[in-house]
Amino acid sequence: MKKKKIIIDSLFNTKRYMLIIPLLSAAITFLELQIPMCIKYGIDGIAFGDMSVIPNFLIRWFGTEKIQNILILSIYLIFIYLCISAISYIRSQITSKFTLKINYNVRMTIFKHIQNLEYESYYSYDKNEMLQRIRDDANTFSNFFQTSLNLILDSFFIIIYVIYQGMILNTVITIYIIISVSAILLFGIWYFNKLGHKIRKMVKSNKEMLAKTTYCVNNFKMIRMFNKQESEMGQYDTLNEVHVKDQRRFINLVLFHEIITDHIQYLASPIIFMIGGILVIKRKLKLRLSYRSCELCTNGYGLFCSFRQ
Repeated sequence: MKKKKIIIDSLFNTKRYMLIIPLLSAAITFLELQIPMCIKYGIDGIAFGDMSVIPNFLIRWFGTEKIQNILILSIYLIFIYLCISAISYIRSQITSKFTLKINYNVRMTIFKHIQNLEYESYYSYDKNEMLQRIRDDANTFSNFFQTSLNLILDSFFIIIYVIYQGMILNTVITIYIIISVSAILLFGIWYFNKLGHKIRKMVKSNKEMLAKTTYCVNNFKMIRMFNKQESEMGQYDTLNEVHVKDQRRFINLVLFHEIITDHIQYLASPIIFMIGGILVIKRKLKLRLSYRSCELCTNGYGLFCSFRQ
């Protein structure tokens, strides 16, 4: 049964969830990004008197005393945290219902597929493997949406915000962000294609080891009768070596991906610092905005590189 059909069938009757969850994720991301902005309002606006950085709806509540304004800004921050908590709770509830619906759809899809198998195909499959496939496939799809969907959506909206803010701050910095993010995406596509191939090889070699173990357990009398212990040990040792090599290649690929993505993330701050410094020296960018660019891009890269998790 093709994975594409399972994915399509698993999303049956889930349109409302697929619409609501991204909207809630966008709202949470927007609110979370207001927290560092509030710090900026407090430092640049209240402490240093640059009230132009503070939005009008907050200035209306401000007075002449700095302490009063700090208290008002603190209340606004508390309100933001309460909104984030409430929306996160609602999103968690809806995501749970979404994953349960996917779990239900996958189980029904695979069960229906089993019912329509030809007689020859049905008897060629191991019954325990069928039952395990129904359970594992359903859990795999639902666990992905439960653990990864919100992270992907949050990271996506963060990157959109970073690029948008970069366009406001400086075009050169934005171009660098777009190029490096594109490099991470292309490298990620290559990585996941390779990763799928490595995983399939590991699963295959592991099945061969399990099959050999099962054969030896079920036929141990015959093996001892014909004195084939050494032969069976040699065959199992060969299979074990192949499986270990597959595992080693898998680990090397994962480590290679982590090193590349980590270095792209680590290089972001010094490169943007260099670009910002040159622009500040040439008076094409203010020092405060240069620092803001470094801080913004570092946080954005950190979230974006968390895709690999």
